[in-house]
Amino acid sequence: MKMKRIISILLSLGLAASLAGCGNAEAVMDSPDAVTLLEPVNAAVSSEVAAGRNMYSNTTYSAYILPHVVEYSFDEKVTFDSYGAFPGEAVKKGDVLIYADSDKIEEQIEKMEETIDKQEENHAEYLENAEEEILKLMDATNYWKDAKESYEDIKSKTYQEAGISEWEYAQLRTASGYYDTQAQKLLIKETEKAQTIALYELDHAYNLDKLRKLKNQSKEYKIVADMDGYVVSITGLSQGNSVEKGQAIIAVGDTNKKIIKCDYINKATAEKAQEMYAFVDGKRYEVEYQPMDAEEYNRLSAQGEKIYTTFIVNDPADELVVGDFAVINVINQRKLDVLSVSKEAIHKDENGYYVFRFENGESVYTQVKTGMTDGVYTEILEGLEAGDVILSENAHQPGTQKAKAGKGTFSTAVEIEGSMGYPASTLLKNEIAYGTAYFVEYLVDDYQVIKKGDPLMKVRVEEDKLTLERKEKQLLRAQQRLADFVAEGEDKVDEEVLASKKEAIADIEEDIAEIKEDFATTTIKANRDGVIVWMSGLEEDDIMWNGQYLFYIADEDNCYVEATNENFLLNYGNEVTISYENKEQQTVTVPGSVANISQLGLSSDLHMEVTLVLIPSEYITDMASSLWGGMGNWWNRNRFTIKADVRVMDNVVVVPKKAVRSVGGKTYVDVVQKDGSVVSTSFIAGGFDTSNYWVIEGIEEGMEVCLE
Repeated sequence: MKMKRIISILLSLGLAASLAGCGNAEAVMDSPDAVTLLEPVNAAVSSEVAAGRNMYSNTTYSAYILPHVVEYSFDEKVTFDSYGAFPGEAVKKGDVLIYADSDKIEEQIEKMEETIDKQEENHAEYLENAEEEILKLMDATNYWKDAKESYEDIKSKTYQEAGISEWEYAQLRTASGYYDTQAQKLLIKETEKAQTIALYELDHAYNLDKLRKLKNQSKEYKIVADMDGYVVSITGLSQGNSVEKGQAIIAVGDTNKKIIKCDYINKATAEKAQEMYAFVDGKRYEVEYQPMDAEEYNRLSAQGEKIYTTFIVNDPADELVVGDFAVINVINQRKLDVLSVSKEAIHKDENGYYVFRFENGESVYTQVKTGMTDGVYTEILEGLEAGDVILSENAHQPGTQKAKAGKGTFSTAVEIEGSMGYPASTLLKNEIAYGTAYFVEYLVDDYQVIKKGDPLMKVRVEEDKLTLERKEKQLLRAQQRLADFVAEGEDKVDEEVLASKKEAIADIEEDIAEIKEDFATTTIKANRDGVIVWMSGLEEDDIMWNGQYLFYIADEDNCYVEATNENFLLNYGNEVTISYENKEQQTVTVPGSVANISQLGLSSDLHMEVTLVLIPSEYITDMASSLWGGMGNWWNRNRFTIKADVRVMDNVVVVPKKAVRSVGGKTYVDVVQKDGSVVSTSFIAGGFDTSNYWVIEGIEEGMEVCLE
């Protein structure tokens, strides 16, 4: 009972109570029986009033409003050809999203045709052998058939009764056995044949159907959207890249189906929660937790995926906008206006919990029953009443200045440097097939805007005279054979044969023209309008092989300003401004919008290292033409400044930061009551800046608070 003795000594020295009222000593208590206390001798020991206050046990999670997203992939390994749609672009169900190079499908078709040919060949060979064996077995059974029938007639008799010798009887019995053996073999073989034919017909039909489907795919191998929406992410593929089976390469979001995603909340936490809701722009929205099954969680964990939790949000008025910042508030326990005192005022002995309550100028040992605690204040279930003055070590004292909670807007300002990015590009290959091509020099720079037909590089071609001479001799022979054929036919010529020979001559003439054209090539020209985004890096006199990649030419009409998205602050739908210096060295500012979802809403296949900002088409030409300068235009293409206000929370209650105490992750303010008294109470904060906190729950607009 050492504590009791210390407290009694302090009180006997004249301990004063420091009561409510923003430091106003005149508003201690309104009751005529109020106890007047002297100033405390020991400043570390003071008093507080048991009062009703809000208490919370909760966790908040930063979240975003996202569209329902579908990711698309190929069922087979393919070679990428081109995109059919790009981030920010609206698509309809059935629109082409991805084109793949059909060369891979042609290989599959060839292999399937070989499989079917081999299957048919093997089956025909099997049938031939089976028929031959069946005929032999049928001959054998027919050979022993008479002996079988004779034995069947006498097998119930003795040989004497049958009127034959014992040797003849034995011979008939043996012959009957031969018949049974051959008949059994014949039955087995015929059954095997029937089963083999049935299996063959199934497999053959399956392969023919697969071949038909592959041929359909080869006409236009593509992925199409199965819903309306907007493209929200793509992988950074270029023409000719290999794409693995099941690799997600494009995602479409349905902005009419909104969800909320935040860091992972496990099922046990969700089930134990008293309630969960989303808070967006000063308003509460009910949500439905979407549990993740253990198998999916383990799969994602094994793949190193960052795991998030999804909520279905109830938004009947369609107020939420994709890209909005949100907070998920998980309430484990909430007690509103419950009688409580500070944790420091409560002590424990062998009888349980107790406090020292002031009564008639003296401290009274008072046992109490406690309830919920938030780490700073503890609920009192029994033993005290509102207004009781309690001895408390280092009791919090409210400030003397006051302010009122109001409404405001919170956001985080982002400013990052961006560059021009071109996800749509066409591969230009070396089409010189005859002779030996040598690189001479480039005629363009990186990121240069070019037109179709513009010369891109100089080359020289050493002629392969032997190949040309061989083709020319082949042409002469073909022409001579045609003349001989016509002469031999006299008045009657087979028109089909004649047409075939003329076609063969035309093919040879076409080959000769291509050879001569290749030999005469001195420049490689652009096959489309666009921007040079990659060059092969050849050096003088390097040999260029047929089909070698030479340039990537990007589609200038599908370009973005792209920037590293640190901490994933920028998200699909965010509005930004882009500033740059044009050719006249004037600063220009244009609007833009983020066109791709951050990693929060996608599998790792579609995690983009950059944010793509969609630019209005009317600004693209001016922005691209501003990319003047040396160093391959590298410096100039990295001279776009992106600014945005993100994590925006509009129309929220705000309180001055000077009015807030933060203890153990909990936030408290001193609220002035209607009677002028002050109660320090907890509230749920969503965030803060240099001046204010914004409130999720616990403080209402117009409440008067004391500044610390």
